[in-house]
Amino acid sequence: MVEVDGSVQYYCTAGSGMEAVLVDEVKRKLEATEVEHIPGRVFFRCSSALQEVIQLKSAERLFLLLRKSLPSSLPKNPDSSQYNHNPFQYHHNKPFQYNPDSSQYHHNNSFQYNPDSSQYTTNPYQYHRYNPFQYNPDSSQYTPTPPSTTTTTPSSTTQTPLSTTTITPSSTTQTPLSTPPTPISTTAKTTSMIQQSIVGNPDIWSQALSTWAALQAELNDSQGRGQKRKREEEEDKDEDNERKESMEEKGESWGSSLKHPTFRVSCRCSGAVARCCNSQNMSRIIGVAISRQLGWKTDLREPNLEVNVYMSDDHCVLGIPLLRHPLASRSYMKHTGLRSTIAWAMTTFCPIQESSVVLDPMCGVGTILLEAAQECPNAVFIGMDSEEAQLQKAAENVEAAGQEGRMLLVQSSCMAIPLPAGSVDAVLCDLPFGRKFSCSTDMTTALPCILAEMERVLRQGGYLVLLLSLQLSAQIKKLIKSNTLNPEPCTASRDKESHDSTHSMNAHSSKTDEHRDTERSKLSSLHLQSTHRVSLGSTDGVIHTYTKTDHVPC
Repeated sequence: MVEVDGSVQYYCTAGSGMEAVLVDEVKRKLEATEVEHIPGRVFFRCSSALQEVIQLKSAERLFLLLRKSLPSSLPKNPDSSQYNHNPFQYHHNKPFQYNPDSSQYHHNNSFQYNPDSSQYTTNPYQYHRYNPFQYNPDSSQYTPTPPSTTTTTPSSTTQTPLSTTTITPSSTTQTPLSTPPTPISTTAKTTSMIQQSIVGNPDIWSQALSTWAALQAELNDSQGRGQKRKREEEEDKDEDNERKESMEEKGESWGSSLKHPTFRVSCRCSGAVARCCNSQNMSRIIGVAISRQLGWKTDLREPNLEVNVYMSDDHCVLGIPLLRHPLASRSYMKHTGLRSTIAWAMTTFCPIQESSVVLDPMCGVGTILLEAAQECPNAVFIGMDSEEAQLQKAAENVEAAGQEGRMLLVQSSCMAIPLPAGSVDAVLCDLPFGRKFSCSTDMTTALPCILAEMERVLRQGGYLVLLLSLQLSAQIKKLIKSNTLNPEPCTASRDKESHDSTHSMNAHSSKTDEHRDTERSKLSSLHLQSTHRVSLGSTDGVIHTYTKTDHVPC
């Protein structure tokens, strides 16, 4: 799996709508090649150290790519030969046997159909493996085993051993129940097709195992060095060069210890494939195929590695996860709020420069500001929120991230921001949807006032990036399209909030009240740059990016 230049093929999973963001990130940060994407996944090749690859911010999980190909035409029901849910199907282990002539079931051959009375009657002459009486077709007697002098005479001169024949109402032809027509085993077909199309060449798996083991060794080395790696930058560069040369050696060493690793299969099917193939059954079939063909051992609890399979109508992707935890999990976030990948994406739509002032007037636990702080070490960040409990969590997150000296937290309303006009370079904000967290403010009514305040404090040429619900997205498009903001809902709210604000805000407010009313009566200076729809799990959101122009259109 390692090329001559030391490059490795990876792929990352991404949330819906985040694929383009991830593509841009791998190209910019890793100088990746062979970059392509499908819904939910981005594939790329790079020679960067694994420690750099795991720093991707917009990815959910990281995998070593085994194979990416078109899906195979598998049977619609890979487990159909078992007929576990079809009562009209033969199974040699089932207590019911089907007779296609009489259309009747025989339960352990103990019941015989009587076409005259249309009743099931117990047959005392039926052979059973646990019955001490054995049928003797020559003497028409049932004799005990071992033989004895006692015999039992049947009530009829005609005896039909039920273990081999059955009586049919329409014909005297006897149909053996023990040998009914056997259906073609689709499980055998499916297993064979999976071995050929999904498992494929065992050499590819051996190379992948060697590459995976080498990457794990590299990751363990980098984690073991810890802070020493950061202090010795010059040595680190030499180690990066040596990594390409020693990758195969490490792989052989680890590969020898994992010649027969333990594994489990995680399979996800979508589209028509999901309607035809159960993911759990497919995982089992793939696992059996890997175990038989490669000699790997199955371990569902604590395997050495996991084989991840994704099958859709258009793609079949196989990979091995390189980390136990998702890349989206942030070690510096003590309290989680907005999904970290979405928060980071919002910062990419806003080109933050050195010494920029960045504001989040509804910061919550500070997720967006902390993601921006990771990318912009020399900027200044201001977070505001009206709830003290949220600010307390934000303060704990800031402390955990070590950003105390660059982050200012203020309790204030977003409808009366205590900052001068044109004082910030960028505004980033996730307006509450009212789903995960309750909001005391009616966002539909308050949106014009909130937008007006953000526009007021934003400097000319600054950026405004908002994450909105689908409803608010439609509303704000109408507001910006009409280039008019309604000042009336804002006035009452601003007057109420001004009495509850800090002393500094009151002093500043008296100087800017007239300016605020003038700005709200003017046409909007915000101009839409882009919209980007993303998945937030249970719902979707839309990222709007605006710039503030240096002139007001007439």
